Amino acid sequence: MTYRSRESGGGITRTVSFSATGDNDDMQSIHLDANGYSSISARAINYATGAFDSADATAIDNILMDCTEATGGSLVGLFVAGVEPENLDRATALVTGEHVAPVLQILPVAQTQTVGLVAGVDKLSDLTTTGIDTPLWENDNDTLIIGADAPFDDIVFALTTGATGPGINATFAYSTGVGTWATLSVNDSTNDLAESGILWWGKDNPVGWVAGDVGGNYLVRITRTRNAGGAGHVVADTVLTRTSTILGWDDTGFLDVCRIAMRCSSFGSGGTPPAGLVAHEFWVDTDDNSVHYTSIPT
Repeated sequence: MTYRSRESGGGITRTVSFSATGDNDDMQSIHLDANGYSSISARAINYATGAFDSADATAIDNILMDCTEATGGSLVGLFVAGVEPENLDRATALVTGEHVAPVLQILPVAQTQTVGLVAGVDKLSDLTTTGIDTPLWENDNDTLIIGADAPFDDIVFALTTGATGPGINATFAYSTGVGTWATLSVNDSTNDLAESGILWWGKDNPVGWVAGDVGGNYLVRITRTRNAGGAGHVVADTVLTRTSTILGWDDTGFLDVCRIAMRCSSFGSGGTPPAGLVAHEFWVDTDDNSVHYTSIPT
């Protein structure tokens, strides 16, 4: 197990690296006996956003699944099981409160990238071609400017070499005109460009994001500000922009998905709606498993 510390804003970010040596070799294991008491948490997080605005996005728990070496198998981000949960009145894997959406899914869509400037040098072809290593942020205050002819939702970094030591202390900005920039707040799964990951800034475009060059390209600028302390430069295989389709279950109960497959064995039969339906309800015909919509008067 190794530890890495770097300054981040007004504090210190500590990274723990762990390599398993066998099956069931957990990095961290918590065993807690509530001993019959209520309101006992294995982990309690109180997160204050501060002065967030529409340009801000972050995650309280940030999980990146890196499956680049996998050839099969399955991986679950959260698994909840119970030992005799039927003894409880209710056992629930996920509960959200008022104004909190249960699920947000981001479906990435490939985009034609039009700008890739490394310290002012055009490296677009190298950055968008797999198998070509491109050094980034080799010198103090170097920039990487990525762009496309339409707004994009994230930037995906596939790194050959990540930032070392205390990191590059990257800052982010988006174009508000030709030669003008505004601060961009990102959800960073790269650990300050120390590893492959995604920079994402939420499901809404930053306020005032417009083309930043004469070619009409929407730009994002990433600047190295760690000018001492052996930050080391980064080497990228690819750096790619993406747009997204947003699906999910929002805080009002509205479900926006591509397809729903319903399975039921107790509703309706022979094309006859079951008793008790009210206006505008779906029901399942168990004879052929078909789904029907009804407008039975209330």
